[in-house]
Amino acid sequence: IIAAVVDEATGDATGPVLLATGEGFADGVSAAGVAASLGAPVVLTASSGLTEEALALLADREVVVVGGTAAVPAAVADQAATVAADVSRAGGADRFATAQAVLAEGLARGLAPTAVVVASGGDFPDALTAGVAAGQLGTGVLLAGTTAPALPELDLALVLVAGGPAAVGEAVVSALG
Repeated sequence: IIAAVVDEATGDATGPVLLATGEGFADGVSAAGVAASLGAPVVLTASSGLTEEALALLADREVVVVGGTAAVPAAVADQAATVAADVSRAGGADRFATAQAVLAEGLARGLAPTAVVVASGGDFPDALTAGVAAGQLGTGVLLAGTTAPALPELDLALVLVAGGPAAVGEAVVSALG
C-alpha cells in the first residue's frame, strides 16, 4: 500500500494521515498536494469501511478525514477513531469547498505557500497532474467549476492553472487575477 511506502520514504510513521474516498477523484486530488507538502500519506477508503491494512496504517496517528460524510461516511471516520490517536475532518458541502478546507488544513499545519494550483473540479486528468505540481510547490489544489475558487489570503507569487480553456474557462482564469 502506498501509505506504507510514504512512511518508509519520509522515515515518519507517526505523522498525520489524510483519509479520502477511493470512490471518486476530487477529494484525493485535493489532498495530494497538501499531503506531499506535509510529508503525509493519503489513504483511500471505500464507503463500506476500512480494510485491516488501512486500519494498521492509521493506528496511533492523527487522521484527517478529507471530504464530507457523503464522501467518507461517519461510520468510516468512527472506525478510524477506534485505532487513531485523533480524528478530524476537512470537508465541505461539495468538492470545491472540500478543496478549500484541505488547503486551510495545510495552512493550519504550517504550510506557507507562495503559489496555489487551480484545476477543473469536473474531471480528473488535469487535477491529477496538478497534485504533483502542488506537492512540488508546497501548496494545495483548488478546484474550479464555472466560477473561480476563492484564493487564500496569502502573498501569492503564482497561481498555476492546470489545463486549457476547455477545462478551466477563460472567465475563471480572468477572475483569478
